[in-house]
Amino acid sequence: MICPNCEKETLNELYCEHCGKNFHNINLQSNEKKDPPFNAHLLNWKYYIGVIIFAIIGVLGDKLQASNGIVILTAIIMTVTYKAKFSGRFAMLFFSAIIAGMIFILTVFLTSYFKSFNDNQNEAKIQKFLSSYKNYPIHLNNEIELAAFTSDSPNTMTQHLRFLNYTKEQLTSTHKAGLEQYVKFLSYSGFTGICKEKELKELFENGLTVYQRYYDYNNQFLQETFVNEKKCVKYLEE
Repeated sequence: MICPNCEKETLNELYCEHCGKNFHNINLQSNEKKDPPFNAHLLNWKYYIGVIIFAIIGVLGDKLQASNGIVILTAIIMTVTYKAKFSGRFAMLFFSAIIAGMIFILTVFLTSYFKSFNDNQNEAKIQKFLSSYKNYPIHLNNEIELAAFTSDSPNTMTQHLRFLNYTKEQLTSTHKAGLEQYVKFLSYSGFTGICKEKELKELFENGLTVYQRYYDYNNQFLQETFVNEKKCVKYLEE
């Protein structure tokens, strides 16, 4: 065998004849149970993928408070999978929670920044589009007028449509198939035109939803319907 101390060949299994190194102590040390590499486990990026995903979903879905539990869950998983002594596992729980928390906060900050930037861009485009609609109300035909075209978020626009000659009771009694079906029939041509607007194409791709809210002659709310990118595909195919 080769002596690990002087790297010379020796026939004695207990000690080296050349340097006197005791092999018995070396064997005892090599047989001792050691904790797995702490830093390698702590910095294993695979454990933190869930933190990043939940942080992004929390920001985009406005459910950030429900997502922050992933930090503690990640720390617990990393501690359970770290096969070490109690002190080592406690240290893993503490430091992994800190790192997971920092990653969560950083991801939230970056996602919020880019979301805010994108929202501002969408809002500017929506306001530019709405600026072409002036002098309300706008008569669309002999029965309906566009009372207003508004936006209350970077991803929504709402057309407020009013019947000129009918109350809710009259409309309900006239259209036996149901007021909801009648509104869907009326909205078809309007949504088809909206889906063809070149200025809205990119906004639809970014998640724009356009609503139509119908009111009767007395401004009593009747029905609401909407169109988004998915529905636009259907409207344009027909």
